[in-house]
Amino acid sequence: MGSQHFEEKAACAALITAFAYYVDRRMYRELADLFTEDGSFQRPGLSVRSREELFASMSARTTEIETRHVCTAPMFTSISDDRAEAVTYFMMFQAAGVETGLPSFESPAAVAEYRDTFAKTDDGWRIASRVGVPAMIHKSLV
Repeated sequence: MGSQHFEEKAACAALITAFAYYVDRRMYRELADLFTEDGSFQRPGLSVRSREELFASMSARTTEIETRHVCTAPMFTSISDDRAEAVTYFMMFQAAGVETGLPSFESPAAVAEYRDTFAKTDDGWRIASRVGVPAMIHKSLV
């Protein structure tokens, strides 16, 4: 795929980065706006099929756990002027929230990948579909 579609790849990569930033900071309206109106998000324990469902589901997340998602650069498997697909590996760290100081963790809670489909809309590139697929999980969570 070389340097073709550089702008499309950059726009989609920015969505991946924004997703991690917004979910970790509980900015769920901004997170939902990264998706197409009928965009879907699936991972173990969650399947939503619209921005509003995603916003409602994320807003119900506990505030007692801090998370950080660390993503690799995406590997684009398909790209055109108005559609793209990519796989991004990520590690999720989680720890109990604390009132002062830094939360502590032992190791990543999970190693997984996002399988994304992006669509170019009148408002720019958006996530049309995101599927989170676990690859490894910390033994304490099994």
